[in-house]
Amino acid sequence: MKKHLQNLFALAILSSSLTVVAQPTLTGANTNPTIGEIFATKTTTIGVTPGSAGANQTWNLTGLGAGTSVTVNVVSVASTPSAASFPAANTAFYDGTTYAYATNTSASSLNQGNTAGGVLFAYSNPETILSFPVNFNNVSTDSWQCTFTNASITFTRSGTTTVTADGWGTVTTPANTYSNTMRLHFVQTYTDVSASFTITYTNDEYFWYTPGIHNAVAATYTVTNSFTTPFTGGTYLSSVVTGVNSFAPLAYNISLFPNPASENINVAFTSEESGKAELKIFDVTGKQLQNISEVAILPGDNRLKINTNELPAGAYFMSIYMNKQLQKNERFVVAH
Repeated sequence: MKKHLQNLFALAILSSSLTVVAQPTLTGANTNPTIGEIFATKTTTIGVTPGSAGANQTWNLTGLGAGTSVTVNVVSVASTPSAASFPAANTAFYDGTTYAYATNTSASSLNQGNTAGGVLFAYSNPETILSFPVNFNNVSTDSWQCTFTNASITFTRSGTTTVTADGWGTVTTPANTYSNTMRLHFVQTYTDVSASFTITYTNDEYFWYTPGIHNAVAATYTVTNSFTTPFTGGTYLSSVVTGVNSFAPLAYNISLFPNPASENINVAFTSEESGKAELKIFDVTGKQLQNISEVAILPGDNRLKINTNELPAGAYFMSIYMNKQLQKNERFVVAH
């Protein structure tokens, strides 16, 4: 689970059929996740070859297989039970059992630590995950440290992380194909030191990021330590539940009004073809509250009215699908 959370700085989905590939640049604006986004991911223990470094590469990660489903919620730090232990964090990730904490700005993405298995890892010196902007061939190295107690034994964990933007091109996962993607090679080395013994670790990881998608679309890793045999695995995005990304729309000019809503909210959009629409409403924790499906849509202007009387006052997200393809995610407010 800890390895999965280290990979949480890495996931979203964009349906892509583009053939034009361009060298990308990662920035805080086009990479950092946003509170309220929810990502459906797959994790796997299958090891795959990450492929070659260099410009205009094609990477095939379909060997990661079906994987195990994990839903990752991007939430406010204040909403988490360990918020007081991470005063510098401004973003938290929750997968149903474990929280990870980050400080995301236009300049960098910093790992502030996590809570896993009842153990609190709060970094006294945070780990720099990304320093923006990131361009092809950029290399950065950062040292970091934390102290934690596990099974009544206190450890000091310290290490270094080197990140190399070693390639760009197109990557295919079991769920999707992404163009204009940057590959980052992470090499993380660290030690856990207690009064009686020391454990050394090396994590050799690759992450694939696409600008405009808020976190990487895939990751692979090999972890070794001084006590056990190496293990491998990966993570990839299977779908996005809510977010602010665009998804190769068939429907366009989508708008919600009035916003804030009281008794009803209207969904207005123009469709290029006939089909079926589906609307899903989620609260800020990612819990699905409503699913309105099989709505007949005609070419041209369409307007759907949704009753919001049963929704408590607060913020919500609506995912709008056309012919089972996600078109857009919109945030709206209910104020009775």
